[in-house]
Amino acid sequence: MHIKCILLILFLLLSINIAHAESITVSGCDGNSDQKQINEALERVHKAGGGTVNLGSAHYTVDGTIWMYPGTTLTGSGAVINIDPKSSRWFREGVPVIGCKGIPKNIELSGFEI
Repeated sequence: MHIKCILLILFLLLSINIAHAESITVSGCDGNSDQKQINEALERVHKAGGGTVNLGSAHYTVDGTIWMYPGTTLTGSGAVINIDPKSSRWFREGVPVIGCKGIPKNIELSGFEI
């Protein structure tokens, strides 16, 4: 009897977590500091308890770090992240293209090029 109750509680907790998973598609960026729109979407899914940010099939130009959070996924189909060629800070200051805020746990990156 206790095992059935525990399994039911686990199922309900997992269902609640899955139901709250946010999914946002980023598209229509202007090619200038596109990490701002990507970071806003990542922060939004993080605040919602985790989820996925989908990059539309486009080129995204970044001149700052894309910040991942625990429980977030950044994915894209045909997306390309370009480093702004006018910015030399990437190689002098050791600035990461993709970094993590918080403990890097349950983070997934897939389906795009840098």
